[in-house]
Amino acid sequence: MGNRAVVRQRSVVRQGLLPLAVGLVLNLMAFLFAQEPAPAKLAIDRQPYRIKAVFAYDPASRFDTARREALTHDWMTLVKRFVGTPWQVTIAENDPLSSLASAPEHLVVESIAAGSDRFDKVWMIAVRGEGAGLSFTGREFDVITSRIGPLQRLVAPVVRDAPRVLFQFSLDVFSPYAEIGERFGKDVALIVQGASIPAATPVGRVVAPGTVFQPLRVVPQKQGKAIIRDIPYTFLRAESIEGSGAKSSVVSVYSDPFTKRVVQKSSLVALGVKPGKSPTRLRFLTAPDRAPAAGYVLTLKNYPEGVTREAGTTDREGRIVIDPSAADGLLVLRLLAGSAEPMIEFPLMPGMSPDEQVIPPFDPKPLTVTLETRLDSLRDNVIDLVAVRARLEARMKARFEGEDWTGLEESLKEFRNLTPRATFADELARLKEDAARQQATTKKAVLTKTAQAQLADLQSLIERYLDDDVFKAFSDALEQVKSESTAKKKAATKRKEL
Repeated sequence: MGNRAVVRQRSVVRQGLLPLAVGLVLNLMAFLFAQEPAPAKLAIDRQPYRIKAVFAYDPASRFDTARREALTHDWMTLVKRFVGTPWQVTIAENDPLSSLASAPEHLVVESIAAGSDRFDKVWMIAVRGEGAGLSFTGREFDVITSRIGPLQRLVAPVVRDAPRVLFQFSLDVFSPYAEIGERFGKDVALIVQGASIPAATPVGRVVAPGTVFQPLRVVPQKQGKAIIRDIPYTFLRAESIEGSGAKSSVVSVYSDPFTKRVVQKSSLVALGVKPGKSPTRLRFLTAPDRAPAAGYVLTLKNYPEGVTREAGTTDREGRIVIDPSAADGLLVLRLLAGSAEPMIEFPLMPGMSPDEQVIPPFDPKPLTVTLETRLDSLRDNVIDLVAVRARLEARMKARFEGEDWTGLEESLKEFRNLTPRATFADELARLKEDAARQQATTKKAVLTKTAQAQLADLQSLIERYLDDDVFKAFSDALEQVKSESTAKKKAATKRKEL
């Protein structure tokens, strides 16, 4: 009995130790696996774009399910053929966002952000009937920056051409994401997402020379999502492609738009921007009372090398609208007073937002504008006088060559009745002295670069074209002819007397 009890006791101990040993082994394995490093995250330039495409079909387009599937299938074939690996497109079937995609003109960030965490981009595309074809209207939502891109629109005249047009539309909607790296003087290095992933064709490159980015400042928060702020009136333009990104030039109204003099720690990123199909609505105000800047001329030119052209004149409320067809890239806008003095100058990508943009108030420089208005009036008078003198000079030359001395004398009398050159020179000097005195009294710039250039041009105009030497030469020639005629008459009289 005693031996049996000992055996039974040992069996019980073994049964208790076995589960304990198994548990220890499992815990040890879990600990060892936990110590293994997690797979390294790909560098941003090697990360493809995870894109969710949400389509909303207008019932009036009469586009049934089979035709929709054929359209998206052919479109995806083009995406893989021309773009390839940099884009990982997922077509959202029966997505809750489809109802929002039907009206891309009125998208709200909060309504799109929900359920989009697994993607980098969300394309909201409305497909509508357009005559015998289709139209594609939509916008891109960038998940990382929570920015909604400009409205884009393309039309396929015939349904058969719809996949190709939809592919071009997707290129228009797509905006690359980048991190701002080192700065070299006026140049900035951009590390662009997906830039190191080889595209199927050059068409599919995520960044190319001429691509424009809008810089953003990211301010992390201890709790909640980071705050992302725009750096206003500042853009980056890719000048050359360098490995993982691009070397870009800075276009800004600020001398140091990426200043490090900020209270909170922050980082800099950039999001690609393209011209949109929405009208650009601007409103200009004057300081300090924020009165509407009415009657100012707005000019625009394409950056970097474009011809300056007039966009229009602000209305009585200081508003002006730029048509989407006015430009196909980054613009430099300049508001002029009196058609000459620049009030404000800033870069702008047209069609970025359908909402009205209120430009910060500017100093209207009333004294400078008054000076330039008087200079314009004086210049007009000088030009009129130059034209009259030119006609008189041509007439005098003809009469001198025809020995019409009476006619030449009449022309010289007409010339002497004109406003003399000294009158204009004295008036110009007086305007310049008054402006200098006002500038010293008000401590504000009156003789701006534009005003000084106008003063110099007008002075040069007076000195060059109001020269009296030609008329003096005709007068001297006439006097000589008269004296010779008088001498001949005297000689003839003496001969008669003899």
